Amino acid sequence: MEFTKERLIDILEECLKLPDETDWVEFKLNNYEYNQLWERLSWLSNTACLDWRDYAFLIYWIEDWTLEIKWTSFNPDKENVWSAPFEFKLSQDISPKNISISIKKINYNGFDLVIFIVPSAIEEPTTFKSKSYIRISSGTTELSRYSDKQRKIWNNIYNKNFEKQIALPWLLQEEVFELLDIDNFFELLNINKTIGIEETINYLIQNKIIKKSLSRYDITNLWAILFANKLNKFESIKTKWVRIVVYDWYDKSANNKSHEWNKWYALWFEELLKYISLLIPSFEKIVDWRRVTTNSYPKIAIREFVANALIHQDLSIKWMNPIIEIYKDRIEITNPWSPLIDVNRFLDANQSRNEDLSDMMRKMKFCEKLWSGVDKAIISIEKEKLPAPKILQQDNYTKVILYSLKKIEHLSKEDRIRACFFHCVIKYITNTDYMTNSSFKERMNIKWSHTIISNIISQTIESWSIKVLDPKNKANRYTKYVPSWHS
Repeated sequence: MEFTKERLIDILEECLKLPDETDWVEFKLNNYEYNQLWERLSWLSNTACLDWRDYAFLIYWIEDWTLEIKWTSFNPDKENVWSAPFEFKLSQDISPKNISISIKKINYNGFDLVIFIVPSAIEEPTTFKSKSYIRISSGTTELSRYSDKQRKIWNNIYNKNFEKQIALPWLLQEEVFELLDIDNFFELLNINKTIGIEETINYLIQNKIIKKSLSRYDITNLWAILFANKLNKFESIKTKWVRIVVYDWYDKSANNKSHEWNKWYALWFEELLKYISLLIPSFEKIVDWRRVTTNSYPKIAIREFVANALIHQDLSIKWMNPIIEIYKDRIEITNPWSPLIDVNRFLDANQSRNEDLSDMMRKMKFCEKLWSGVDKAIISIEKEKLPAPKILQQDNYTKVILYSLKKIEHLSKEDRIRACFFHCVIKYITNTDYMTNSSFKERMNIKWSHTIISNIISQTIESWSIKVLDPKNKANRYTKYVPSWHS
């Protein structure tokens, strides 16, 4: 959050309108003693977390019982603590180390006021010299004495994910309507928008789309990424645009064209898919004695894997955005995240990094319920007899590769094992009996050789990906197979 002079003055004036001090606003005239000051900053940070506020404020040069601005001698620029600069000593004694308390000076009505901007507790309760503090009534006490408040702070920290953090704070009503496409929000959720501006603002507050901050409003990252008119207006998500690159060959050596999709995810998701479909090669096939033009990849597979790339990315990674690369023989979908689960469990797992974003995309019918879309994508690929997709997991990104049609003799050993594994998992989790030699033969579109199917299944067993359901059965024709993680 950028605290400009204008914003600081707005905050100061709004705080001065309060009838009294609150748990997240503290006024002081000249009561400065180092230990007491940092204990106070600790409880302000922890109390802001308790109240679901992003910041608390400690304002000097104001008499707390009259709220009058008066001259004092306190100036952090001239203070030293045991011969160490004031702010340096602060960074040494406050933890966690990534909590950044800012000290700002503004001239207001001829007075150089000092404002401490105290972020809400992150990762753990904010401590001073290894002790956490909280305010009870008008006194400061150690947090450890109040287990209920300590437990609530930990719970709030755990639930304060990137989606709930503030993308743009301290906005006027007209700025909210300018930055967010409110009309399309109501339309996509089938809400009848016949209410006025004040009622609309209240509805947005009640549904946690914006947060009230004194007389202003904050927009969270979730609603910015879903409904921002332009992503680059929001610093925290401006790199989350989708980049599409098309290559004229099987690698990056040929000429390419690229497009940057700098639009919010909700309304433009369908437009993104339509744009991708125009770039994908198509071919003709005979269906019921008629020539039918079809894409090289099932639409549902592209839809679900692109949706997963957007929804399950690590939104906190600012230097990387989702990328869709289209080659002559494949599509590579890359997004910034390291999966929370093993890539071999994508079809049966149900864990998401961005639960709120996932939930909203499902409510707007842009994707299936958690992870079931991956099942449908793999089933659609099997139906078209295409090579199984490849899912690569790296330290800071995940890549899904969709392949166009290949004959079995052009598939590598790895490709064949992957197809066998996915077929086995799909059969298992969809309750359509178990994988057999015959079902896998049909999946691979082989009409002549049993030997090649048996060899692929044997290789997949050797890779510890699948296993025989009943080891006592010795007849390959009737053998059933299950994933290796089947208990």
